[in-house]
Amino acid sequence: MKNKIKEFIEKHREIFGDGNILIEKLPWGAWNFNYKVTINDKHYVFKIYSRLRRYGYFTNKSEREYKALRFVENLRIAPRVIIFDNSKEIFKRDVLVYEYIEGSSLKKETDDIKKTAEILAKLHSMETDKIDFLEKNENSLKEQFEEIINEFKSYKRKRNKNIELLPELERFIKSLELIKAELTFKPRIVHADLVPNNIIKKEEVKLIDWQGTHVGDPAFDCWAFTSDIFNWWDWKDTLTGKQKEIFWKRYLELTEDKDIKKRIEIKEPFYYMKILLYSLNKRSDYKADRLPEEITKGREHHLEKYYKIIELCFDNLRKLIK
Repeated sequence: MKNKIKEFIEKHREIFGDGNILIEKLPWGAWNFNYKVTINDKHYVFKIYSRLRRYGYFTNKSEREYKALRFVENLRIAPRVIIFDNSKEIFKRDVLVYEYIEGSSLKKETDDIKKTAEILAKLHSMETDKIDFLEKNENSLKEQFEEIINEFKSYKRKRNKNIELLPELERFIKSLELIKAELTFKPRIVHADLVPNNIIKKEEVKLIDWQGTHVGDPAFDCWAFTSDIFNWWDWKDTLTGKQKEIFWKRYLELTEDKDIKKRIEIKEPFYYMKILLYSLNKRSDYKADRLPEEITKGREHHLEKYYKIIELCFDNLRKLIK
């Protein structure tokens, strides 16, 4: 891969300039391949996309990420795009190059939490009427319930499913079917993957990994940032009740979405159920070698994470669904 990166740079010297090339591997997420490239003291991220574009509810779409980053560029809440190439001429896959953000992943400090609330409020204040390059999700309870049913059917078809879990999963689903509510909201850009390592802080806080971005209910972003399962993915810990209060106080000061916490209260069991079924299916496919090697090799530690996410989802659903 490093030789292909060098070949790509040589082809685009008018963008990158002359100079020696230093390439370092960055931590890989669940989908793609990331490298830090330094040329003449300028730092870039080369994001090389896997061929898997969707798994369950989650998407991995390169062009969507590129257009989302360009769209929010004036907000200064994300890295600046350098070049996007979907010709597949060199890498045989899509590649996005953007500025490398110096800094560290988010810490559980009051200032970090407030700044995250501020950039989410800024993102969620953007009008979306003219956006035609992102998927639009109604996020209605009916739509979410249908997604849950489809994922549950997928899990039941797995040969290596845990049959002991099925009765409790069916109980959860029957309870969710009884929840009825008409929830209205202004459609907003939803980042959709607010794990701590996707929130980078130095002087400012910025968001990375926009490949799952869509237009929908901003409640999901706020729930994700304050939820134990997204926190735990990177921190192995969660925000305290006081820290969540700090986030909400600042976010609500900056937005007009006064019903957002009520929507989260209603949608929360649906969110947990979707993540639970996604994780069960992903774990099952990992163990059965049904996933492409390019997104499993070097990511074996993710399997252990899915075990913990499944445990947390069950714990929360048992509290929310009596």
